[in-house]
Amino acid sequence: MGTSPRTWPTCTAGWISKTSISTITETVLDRMAEWQNRPLNPAYPLLWAGAVVKAPGTGFRCGLG
Repeated sequence: MGTSPRTWPTCTAGWISKTSISTITETVLDRMAEWQNRPLNPAYPLLWAGAVVKAPGTGFRCGLG
């Protein structure tokens, strides 16, 4: 389910140049690299939720967790 190239002009209010796409891509990749290399916190909060569900009369069980 991709976007057809024929619909790009209406989605972007005009054609975007290859230079603009390259500039945007470089910026995003640089920011992703910064994020990936950021210092991590020593601990992160964690919430564990688990459940077992049995639908009445069906015998169906779904285990989560």
